[in-house]
Amino acid sequence: MYFGTGSILLLLLIVALGVLLWRQSGRLNAVEFELANLRDLLMKLRSQIEEGAPARRTIAPAPKPESAAAGSQEAAPAATIVAKTVSEPLPSLEPKDEAPIELGPWSPPPVADAPAPDAMPAGKPDIETALGTRWAVWVGGLALALGGAFLVRYTIEAGLLGPTARLMLGALFGAALIAGGEFIRRTGFVVKAAGDNAAYLPGILTAAGAFTLFAVVYAAHGVYGFIGPGAAFALLALIGIATMAAALVHGQALAGVGLVGAYAAPLLVSSHAPNAWALFIEVAVALGAAAFIARHRRWLPLMLAAEIGAGLWLLVYLADGAANGVWPSAFIGLVMIAALIVLWLRDRKAVGEARFAGVADPVGLAVAVPVGLAALMLGTDGDLVALGGALVAAALVLALAGAAAWRADATAGLVAATVVAVGFAIRAVVGDESSLLLLLRGSEVQFRFVQTLTRPQFLGFAVPVGLAMLAGGIWFAGRHASAAPLRGGLWAAAAALAPVALVTASWLGYGNPEIDFLHALLLAALAGGLFYAGETIGRDEKAFAGWPMSVLWIGAALALLAALHAGSGPATTTMLVALAAATIAYGWLKRPAAVLTWIAAAMAVVLLGRMAFDPTLIGAASLGTLPVFNYLLPGYLLPAAAFSAAAWALRGTPRGSPELLGQGMAAVLALVGAGMLVRHAINGGVLDGSEPQLAETAIDSLIAIGGGAVLVALDRRAASPVFREGSMVLGVISLALVLFGHLLALNPLVTNASTGTIPFVNLLLLAYLLPGLALGGLALFARPYRPLFWVRALTAAGALLVFVYATLSARRWFKGEFIGYWKGLEPLETWTYSALWLTLGVVTLFLGVRLNSLVLRFGSAILVVLAVAKVFLFDMSELEGALRAFSFIALGLVLIGIGLFYQRLLTKKAG
Repeated sequence: MYFGTGSILLLLLIVALGVLLWRQSGRLNAVEFELANLRDLLMKLRSQIEEGAPARRTIAPAPKPESAAAGSQEAAPAATIVAKTVSEPLPSLEPKDEAPIELGPWSPPPVADAPAPDAMPAGKPDIETALGTRWAVWVGGLALALGGAFLVRYTIEAGLLGPTARLMLGALFGAALIAGGEFIRRTGFVVKAAGDNAAYLPGILTAAGAFTLFAVVYAAHGVYGFIGPGAAFALLALIGIATMAAALVHGQALAGVGLVGAYAAPLLVSSHAPNAWALFIEVAVALGAAAFIARHRRWLPLMLAAEIGAGLWLLVYLADGAANGVWPSAFIGLVMIAALIVLWLRDRKAVGEARFAGVADPVGLAVAVPVGLAALMLGTDGDLVALGGALVAAALVLALAGAAAWRADATAGLVAATVVAVGFAIRAVVGDESSLLLLLRGSEVQFRFVQTLTRPQFLGFAVPVGLAMLAGGIWFAGRHASAAPLRGGLWAAAAALAPVALVTASWLGYGNPEIDFLHALLLAALAGGLFYAGETIGRDEKAFAGWPMSVLWIGAALALLAALHAGSGPATTTMLVALAAATIAYGWLKRPAAVLTWIAAAMAVVLLGRMAFDPTLIGAASLGTLPVFNYLLPGYLLPAAAFSAAAWALRGTPRGSPELLGQGMAAVLALVGAGMLVRHAINGGVLDGSEPQLAETAIDSLIAIGGGAVLVALDRRAASPVFREGSMVLGVISLALVLFGHLLALNPLVTNASTGTIPFVNLLLLAYLLPGLALGGLALFARPYRPLFWVRALTAAGALLVFVYATLSARRWFKGEFIGYWKGLEPLETWTYSALWLTLGVVTLFLGVRLNSLVLRFGSAILVVLAVAKVFLFDMSELEGALRAFSFIALGLVLIGIGLFYQRLLTKKAG
């Protein structure tokens, strides 16, 4: 005898139901007692109303258990009595013109004044209620569906019926389940004892019947071969759609069953020649039916499931290679978009609860993601592009943007369209991982782009998408600028990013990456158009400095940067970028919009990035060896002058961020340019090398110190954690470079490296004096705005670098270009160090008192103590004659002078 899983499940279900019925018997008795109480209360209320007497709140005592049977017999007429009472006209309860009756203190209050009885708290559902009202029905429906399948299996194993009879028996069983569900629904047999949480029995039976019919059709096709793929496909789809239609009266869960069946039908039918059009027509019909039902009943989960299922079929078809071409994918993608905007979002008020702040509907997101991914696959996959995928991708992108234009809640489609356009542009020029080749040849860098699309294929997507996004984006950005600035900003982003990315990709992939005047003119015209559009939108006072104007101006800046790179060589580009940044900073004076400051700052970052990438600006081979008067002079100092002019023009403005940016960039470019000129002069025209050099480290230190100054300047008027913490991080980097690079690893006293042939303009000036003065200036500038320990650390490091510069310069005077420590000391050199350190101590003391700097005063004390120790421990033993005498005399005079200075200082403070 076969004893399988179904029998075990059925046995457990019977046992559970028996226990449940036994437990419910006591609860049914309690329900009968409550019904008897309600009957007595209604009878008394009726009699009081008929007599016109004031009704009192009287509650009959609970009946004894012995009267349970009588109560249950009289419970039935209670409903009749209530209905009769309600149907009869009630006598007038208005007061008559009679003398008022005074009630005594112990009289019961009238009904109108009596407080309403407290509502009894609803009982929380327990596991017993769940088992009886929900789980039993659900498991029962599953058991019926499995029972039909097991019955067919039994007939096969026992050989009782033929295939035709088995299928007919299964179909009759499914039809009987559906008919039973409809019978129960129409006759009103269902009583929801547990409220809305109870399982809906007619829907469960209908779902079980639909499942059985699905199994019958599949068996007729896949097991017995009675019907072909086309008939099976049509029957499965018809059953699924009919099940969804039945959900209008049976609930949303049944619609989900029908939707799953309709979408799973292609998986159940096998064919040697799959037809994508048949697949997507069936999916489109199922999607349309689900969308109509979801729209009619406002079922958000059903609509989400329908769109997600259709999107999955679309992506699976494309990932499988699109055997029947790319146009079926275009068809289902457009159907998904149409179902969203024509059905689901037809009346936005009706689905207002499903919207996210009027910007994006969740169903719109469920459409935008798969359709956007499909468009990206169609436009970037080589095999799909060969089948015409670029045109289909353009159609889907335009449809997504059009949906956002028609229905505001479909704005997610606009975001997806913008992302697809930018992704298409990147993929068109970069291709796969091996398409972008970076070739290093000395200090020159060359980019080679490999086209993954032909020019007609690229233009077939870029031209319609670029023009539509540009025109439509500007139009709708202006339309929504005041009423819905966030939506207007998204349209502005579409107008700014997509066209700029596509034109730039056309230049890099299909033009001349070095200099291309045609694409430079196109990009410049695009920049001008975007700037004018932003300016026009910004004229409205409500939209001024809002999202649309700001985003359009950012797009104009990106187009301008691309135009400068496309239309000029490396060195000219650097200067033009600097001039553009300075001009934009100056433009803030005429149009005080915050976005201009950020654009100018971003261009300044691009400028610094170009200089860090290639410090020669023009290439080492083209720079030459002529000191000072070479391309470094205009390449660094003209941008510095441009920023200085912008800062000077903006002086005194109430919002000084552009002014501070101009000042900071001018300082950075001036420092770095001076350092580059020095290094070029002392190294014979060579600015970089394969091994770390002190000059390189010095330039890096100057850049870090200058960058810290820029961030401190920006933070003074536009406080930001980024500026504040960034300046401190750059200060720490500067200290690390000074400690490990300048003083230890690359110190010419240790490495015996060349310090240059020019006496004063040499490596020591670049590596020690300039960074020392820069650190001191940064500490003085940041003193009111940064923590004291940070300022003191910078001051100490700057003073130390100046001390090392003076000491090493003195040694270079005696030893020449190479100053290694193993070359020893001469008597005059030894005395010179003592005199130099004492002089530095006096100067440092003066500066410390003048600037009220505790660090400088401590530094002065350290220098003096160091000089005293050297004179007494070293000079006394190493020097002889006049030098030893002069060493002690100088030390004594300096110490007496310092003592007198401090006495006068303290006396002045005391007075």
